[in-house]
Amino acid sequence: MTGNEAVLYSFTGGADGAQPEAGVIRDAAGNLYGTTEAGGDLNLGTVFKLDKTGNETALHSFTGGAGFRGSRLTDVLGRLLCENRLGEERESKLSSLGDC
Repeated sequence: MTGNEAVLYSFTGGADGAQPEAGVIRDAAGNLYGTTEAGGDLNLGTVFKLDKTGNETALHSFTGGAGFRGSRLTDVLGRLLCENRLGEERESKLSSLGDC
């Protein structure tokens, strides 16, 4: 397999997030969604959206735990969900975006 790699967005480590984690998902419009382990309002990570033109939007800043470590998925209704494992304890929960 051959191809060229391109940087789509460089996180600043501030409100936009830092240390992207666990890959991304793409919606029908071509937007990418993912999470970061750090950055955001409390430096506990974010959920972000990256549109087709490279504009990044922080959709959610995590407010508890020891930083987000986990993955995202969508359900059959297209809602963004996350599996959040907090800190070294690795306590998992599956939540809708507003509860992550």
